[in-house]
Amino acid sequence: MEERMLEDVSGDTKVEEIVDTTTQAATIETATATTLDETIEPIQLAETDTDIETQMDSSSEELETEEIIVVDEKGQDDVDERISESEQVVKDSLEEEEEVEEVVLPALYAPTPTEYGEVPAASMSYMKMADAYMKKDNYKSAAKQFLKVLKKAPHHIPAILGYASSFERYASNKQLGEVAIAYSNVTQYAIAQENPRFAQAVLNRALSVSKDMMEGGTRMDVLQHLASLSFTNEIASDMYYEIGSELWKEKKSATAVDAKKSFKMANAFAFAAKDTEDGSGSESESESGSGFHAQSLAILGEIALSENKPKLALSHLEKALTVDLGDLSVDALYNSARAKEAVNDLNGAIEMYKRALSSNLTPTAATANVHYHLAMAMQSAPDMESAEIEQHMELALNMGFELTVS
Repeated sequence: MEERMLEDVSGDTKVEEIVDTTTQAATIETATATTLDETIEPIQLAETDTDIETQMDSSSEELETEEIIVVDEKGQDDVDERISESEQVVKDSLEEEEEVEEVVLPALYAPTPTEYGEVPAASMSYMKMADAYMKKDNYKSAAKQFLKVLKKAPHHIPAILGYASSFERYASNKQLGEVAIAYSNVTQYAIAQENPRFAQAVLNRALSVSKDMMEGGTRMDVLQHLASLSFTNEIASDMYYEIGSELWKEKKSATAVDAKKSFKMANAFAFAAKDTEDGSGSESESESGSGFHAQSLAILGEIALSENKPKLALSHLEKALTVDLGDLSVDALYNSARAKEAVNDLNGAIEMYKRALSSNLTPTAATANVHYHLAMAMQSAPDMESAEIEQHMELALNMGFELTVS
């Protein structure tokens, strides 16, 4: 048995009673039903004009938060326009939101440390012959001697490196992918033999060779292979940036999705590299140490701008421009200016265009675009001198700007 206090709806009367726990549910149900019966009142229909006005006044108080627009046929176009603008604002807001997706990072390359035996004496004689051929610039013969060494001692790093180096000197453009793979073999054995600094230097060489490969073909396969050998977060960050850049090179929407994914992976690896030690035992001192990959963010901004998402573009570009972007600086500043124009920040756009010009002293096609768009922005802004506008337009045309280029 349990003693409880029940209160009626008005709160004026309190009734004390003893409620058996076995009938508690039934009592609550009865009390609830009684409460509903007391609070629900029948709706009275208005019988006179005065009653109608009274009901309308009462209803308007209850709908204070709702906006009621009463228009005739002539004013309907204005209402439709307001609704259209409202829908566009919502649409633009949704489009500016970046896709939220989980970035799954592959595991870093971490082979089991291995100790290898000594190189056979016969193989060392082949090494001497290979060195002699290298001094005579007979690279094909040198490569053959290095291969003889590797048949007996595939782990011998000087022979692996010697073969890659000699092969590079006589290889055709079509064989550069094979050269890059040959250099990557050095990285694999160097990591296994716990020599990360040397491994990274040779992997960078492999990446450099891959950049000279003909576009298309097996270039992407080579880049993906090199990325699979990333043994630090920082290296992986740079590798996935290269993959993203290759995908976005043609600036086609068909490859934009994969390009964005690669750039986001580069950024995620850079975040993972923050405040951590790389394989050489020293902390990263590049832009990756700041927790983001600046070049990747710069191109993510460019992609967002191409997708008519200027606010998202600015969020990427402003962060990227906090560090030195090197060759990407002009493009990043230019894209930032275009994005500011898109959000009606004309003064900010003019400032960015001028920063782009001051950071690139060598006239290029990129600076021609900057001069042209700066002239157009200044023309739209108030209190700008016409002489300066004409000067930028003239410089743009002298640098080869084509009016068909946006």
